[in-house]
This record gives sequence, structure tokens and C-alpha cells, in this order.
Amino acid sequence: MNNYNTLLYLLITMALVNWACEEPVEQEGDEAIALQYTLNDPDMGDVGLLSRYFFNFEDGFNIKYNRYDANSLNNPDLFNPEKDTLNFRLYKAYSLENGESNLTGYEIITPEMIADSGYADITPIDSLRKNSVINDKKVTFNSEKITNINGLNWDYGYERYQASTNVQPSVAYDSTFVDILDSLYQDAVVDTADTTADGVMFIDRYEITVRSESMSSRDTIMVHYFEFTQKIFGLDSLVFKENTDCNSNGIWDDAEEIVADASGCPEHTVFIEINDSTSICDRGNETWDGAEVYYDKNADDVFTGDEPFEDRNCNGQWDDAELEVEEASECPAGTVLIEDADGTKFCDRGNSRFDLAEEFVDKDNSGVYNAEAGDELYKMRVDERPANFLVSYDNYPDLDEPRKLLSIIPGELLTTRFGRVYRDLIKEITIIDTVTRAIEDIDSVITLYTNKIITVTDEEFITSNTYNIAKTEWNGIDPSTSAEIREYDYHFFRQGESEGHIYQLIHPSYFKHYGYHENIDDLINGSPLAFTDEENKFWYEIFARGDILLYSVGNSIRDGERVETDTTMMTQFGDYHIEESYAVDTNSVTIADITYPCFRVTRIMTMTLLGNGVEYGEKNISWLADGIGIVKDAVYTRWGEPFWSSGESWEVFSVLELAEFRSGDSQSGGKMLHQTNTLNFDDLQDLTEFENDPFHISRKVGIQRIGQPIHQEDF
Repeated sequence: MNNYNTLLYLLITMALVNWACEEPVEQEGDEAIALQYTLNDPDMGDVGLLSRYFFNFEDGFNIKYNRYDANSLNNPDLFNPEKDTLNFRLYKAYSLENGESNLTGYEIITPEMIADSGYADITPIDSLRKNSVINDKKVTFNSEKITNINGLNWDYGYERYQASTNVQPSVAYDSTFVDILDSLYQDAVVDTADTTADGVMFIDRYEITVRSESMSSRDTIMVHYFEFTQKIFGLDSLVFKENTDCNSNGIWDDAEEIVADASGCPEHTVFIEINDSTSICDRGNETWDGAEVYYDKNADDVFTGDEPFEDRNCNGQWDDAELEVEEASECPAGTVLIEDADGTKFCDRGNSRFDLAEEFVDKDNSGVYNAEAGDELYKMRVDERPANFLVSYDNYPDLDEPRKLLSIIPGELLTTRFGRVYRDLIKEITIIDTVTRAIEDIDSVITLYTNKIITVTDEEFITSNTYNIAKTEWNGIDPSTSAEIREYDYHFFRQGESEGHIYQLIHPSYFKHYGYHENIDDLINGSPLAFTDEENKFWYEIFARGDILLYSVGNSIRDGERVETDTTMMTQFGDYHIEESYAVDTNSVTIADITYPCFRVTRIMTMTLLGNGVEYGEKNISWLADGIGIVKDAVYTRWGEPFWSSGESWEVFSVLELAEFRSGDSQSGGKMLHQTNTLNFDDLQDLTEFENDPFHISRKVGIQRIGQPIHQEDF
């Protein structure tokens, strides 16, 4: 049934932005956020006639700029005033005709024709209809990845156990969903779902576009169960606990007694003043205790602070064996003489701390310590670290030669000094991973045949398609040979007839995602160097269109103007989300000791490739002076920053500064006054006035170029 789901993408871009006078709105989550749009605001700041602040198309111009690239801006000594220039001139004797369309032979359909003449009416094709078609769908279930604990190893630096793990990869299971559906076919002249742009359509009657749409009223739930064996140690493992049997007698004890003086202490306890207001009877276990077990990592028979040990009396420090003596006078302070059943005399030692009632793990939830129910004299560590150094007394009841568990492997056993056995410190469990898939149960597939839409444009785009021709020339570097070469670009401008916007004729272009580049670093690193090698990082649409370079209200540029647009472009290489902002402010700029009062225009474009989220940005700041045009122009670029960076990171690409302004066209030749010769792209290379330079396509930011040029025949 793949034929029913085929969608042939259009080879042209369909813009989803509305350039009408309604204020645009951007959706964010469930809330609508109004984009800035001041063209309808009657009261703004300072106002200037746009034809005086942009270049004079009537009188012509021939302007020389100093051109600074990123290197010469960072190191002014690299700037060469003789070579590092850009010349920009207008050819007022010539204009470009039909530059935006070149659409001869395509049928024009207006919005009125779609509304009134049935061009979008859909007609069923009953002869192709098929009922109860069986469509087998492959359904893949993928399990979760399983992490197994291979072992635990003591880490001296962190004073805790570190887990050695391995990850069991996800497992796939394929099943089949049998879907029974109806296959329906329809046709129409145009498919209005292909574009949401208002305006005039150009369609090709000889090329058919197919769009299929699935209709479904429900989902079918499919379930698969994966069964795995996993090695784990739970959060209740001994490594996460700490001893609470602080007198190490193996039984539960209530809190130590608080007394006024030594006379209140029971036999075999030691009177200790904890502080000025509290005195206790410190309690031992009346059993001789050997030295606390530790791992002597440097084999010097001396305990050092970073060596792990078994803290049996909860005082947080290593304790040596209790002294064996003959007389009580030999016992140090804080201990008491005890004679055991074998006649051995020793100094029984508490921990010199006030011990509350011993906490325990209440296995039977009785609230009372019950060893037979499995209650444990442990509590969970407050820091939740696996830092309880484990010791196993494998020869119990002989407590000699305990085993220090520097490493713990699956199936490991541990015997406490009181004979309690803990099995499977790392244990194997069986887990069931339930994976659910909601499968669309398709009722029908509707296939619509329509004529291919070549492009959609607005009314002004159609009625005014004659452009002024200008050209920039500068010294560049051949990326393949590093030799100096002469670079040039053609620029085509017109002023709209209604509000007076300045349009620039461009071939829309979009950056190529990974897979079209030899080096992904060009995209990831995000520096202007990404545009200096031989490979062009952009692909271009076949058809040129007029984009608004400067907005106008009543043929005027206005201080405080703000326009924001939010557009999604659907192309054959991917879908791009494009956000643009336009801002005008009054600002003065000083160049070569001359200060120019200016309107400063800031244009910012952010292009995001939907799917992988790669983001590219351009910022163009232009200073426009009365009677001259652009006196300074700066271009910056950026790529999407890594998630750990703060804010946007713009890299300067190049800056132009006015060096010499010459009004009028010094090379109009012998043309008659006011005579204008109309050309198309192909005519440019045949005229000596244009130095026989053929037209090529490049990505432009205003009057500056980004990326390598290409010729139309290379599309």
C-alpha cells in the first residue's frame, strides 16, 4: 500500500507568510503572541523620504566603499585601502524585465477564479475506486535498554563503591497489523492545501501533482511483552546502609541513660559529660572487641585515614582492639574493667557519644524490634551514597580472618559478625517490559490529482516587474587556488507603487543540512569560514522573487518602525522555519571624521531546519544618509549555539564604509536622455557596459554577498 501513501513534494518553495496589512500573529504553545508590526501605526518618530535615504534610481550613483572582512576588523594592519574596496553603481540606462517570473507558458489563476470558477472543486474518480483493500503494516516494538550491574568496586578517592555496568541494547520485535481500507481517487485543477499564501498562482497544465491523505477515526492498540533477566542492587542494599548497633552486641538497645552524676550509672557503664547540661552513662557491650577491620592498602600494618574500615561503634573513626589488663587502674578514661567467663580482663569501651534508641529496619512493620522477623540494626545513609564498606565473616563464629569486600560480584554472599547471612548482594531479577503501540486504523486513503503549482505571488509582484540594475565589484580570493580574483554581483531593485517598499530581486536560498556537506564542522562550528571554501553551503530556488528589503509607509522611512514575520518554507530538501525582524532607529555614524545623521535599519533573519533543529542566522545593519544611501553596512552570521552557551553568538562577516560618493551614471554611454533599455538575465553577458559579465546567483544580505556564486545552468 506504499502507493497510497506517496506524497510528491513540490520542487518549489511555498511561502506561508501574509504580507497584507493585517498584523501577523505567532502561535506559541496554546497562547497567541502578536508579532511587532507598526506599518499601520500613523504616529511614529522622525520621517524621511525613502527615495532620498536609499539609492537614487533617477540620477544614478557610483559609490566606492572600504570593505573590511573579519580578519581586517580584528587586525586593522591587514586592511589595504588600495585593494580592500567595493564599488557599487547603478546602470540607469537599463532595467531588468520579467525578472521575477520567467513564467511564460504557465497558466495564471487569480484568487477570484478559485473562488468563483470552481478551480479548487474536487471531483471523485469512481472508475479508480477500490473497496476493502488489504494493507499489511509492519509494526516494530522496541524494548527499553537494560543496564546490568557487573560488579561493585571500592573507590578510594570517592570513598564509596562504584558500579561496573554494561548496557543491554534495545531489542526489536516485528509484528503485522492488517488494515482493511477503501482507496478513493479525486481530481481538481489546483490543490489549495499546497499553499496558504494569498495571491496569483502559476500552474503547469502538463505536470500532475499527487497528494494522498489517510482518513482514520480510531487507533488500534497493540501490545508486546519483552522478558529479561537483569542484575541489580537495590536502594535497600547494604552498601546504602550504615550500622546502628553502636555498642556492637547484636541486639537492640534502648537509648543510653541521661543522669545527674556518676552515681546514677548502672554497672559496667561509664559516666560521661557530653556538654554543660547533659551527662550520660556510656555503654559498651561487655565483650572484648578486636580492632575494627580495615583494608591496609599500603601493607604497612598501620591504619591511615583514606583506608576503608568497618565502623562498628558508630563514632566515625577507626578503633584499635580493646586493652587486655590485670587491674582497673590500667584502663584509660572512658572505659570500664570487664572480666569475661574465661577470666580475661579488658577495658570495655563505648563510643563516647550519646546513643539514642537504636534505629532498625522494621521488616514486619510491628514497630518493635524482632530479630526473628528479619529486622536489621541498620538505617539508610543520609547522603544516599553506596559508602558502607562491607566485611564478611565467612568463618563465623570464628571472627578471625574476615574478608574485606573491595569488589562485589553477582551472587556474592556476606556473613555478619553475628552470623546473619545476606545473599545476592547483586541479584538477578526477571523484568517484564510492556511496550504499547497505537496503530492508526485507516478507514480510507484519498488520492488527489491536481496540476502542479509553479509559484504563488501577490498582485504587486505581477503588475510591477521592472527592476533597476546595479552591480557590485570587489577583489576576492579564489577558494580553490587562494589567488586574488575579481568578484562581482548583480543587484536588482524596484520601489513598490502602493506604499513604496524597496524590493530586491533574489533567488531564495536555504542552507544545506548534513549529508550535503563534506564536513559537518561547517555547520556545527558556525563561523564565517563555513562560506569560504569551494563548496556552496546553500541551495537555491529556480525562480527569482522580489523580497522587501526596506519597508515604507507613504514612500517614507520612519524612526521606530518594527516589523516581525514568522514563515515556514516547505522545500524539496526540507522544511525551514524562518523568523525575520526589521527595526528602524535614528542614529549618527562617523566615517573618516565626517558624521552622518542616519536612519539605522537592523534586519535579523533566523532560519531553522525543522527535524534536526540546525539553526542559521544573519544580521544586517545599514546606516542610510540623506541624499547618499548606505554609508555603512555590516553583516553578521551565527549558527545555533550549544545548549550550554548563554545567548546568541554573532560573528562579524564583513563591513562596508563609504569611501567616495559619485552621483550620476558615468557610463551611460551614448544612450538618449531618459531612454531605458529592458534586458533579461541572459542579455547581461552580451553587453560591454556590464563588462560581459554573465548573471550568476548568490546569497545576498542587502548589497553584500554570503556564499559562493552559481550559474543558473548549474541548478
